[in-house]
Amino acid sequence: QENENPEKHMNYVWEHFVDKSVAKQIFIVAHSYGGVAVVNLMVRPESNMRNELSAVAFTDSVHGFYGGNRRVLNWFKKNSVNWVSSSEELNTRIIGYRDEDCMLLSAGTMQHEMTSYSAYESVFKYFDDKLENPNYQPGMHERDVQLEVMEA
Repeated sequence: QENENPEKHMNYVWEHFVDKSVAKQIFIVAHSYGGVAVVNLMVRPESNMRNELSAVAFTDSVHGFYGGNRRVLNWFKKNSVNWVSSSEELNTRIIGYRDEDCMLLSAGTMQHEMTSYSAYESVFKYFDDKLENPNYQPGMHERDVQLEVMEA
């Protein structure tokens, strides 16, 4: 029952394993709907996740903040990156309609299911950089790409 949907599974794993661990710094990679589960746990009023979590690397996450908690939104802006499916070169900054809560970088692939694999070296470099400097933010890359939002 505690694992019947992704949100409950995330909560179960956090409460029964992560929260009880002796780890001092915790990093999460959340792919696709996994990003929704992470955000949903973070916005819960009783969540202590922000105090324990060092950074989140989303890979083509479909999460969003719809009237969400401003403190949580600010935490994500400082401590998360979303590597998204894109035809642009890996780690190219993407500026567009989904970048209000975290930096978007190209995963270097158009295939949604391949974004984690394609970006894994960049993800772990990001985690290493956050370990060295908790205030680290990926710098501006060679070029930024403005996403065009097509109107129907």
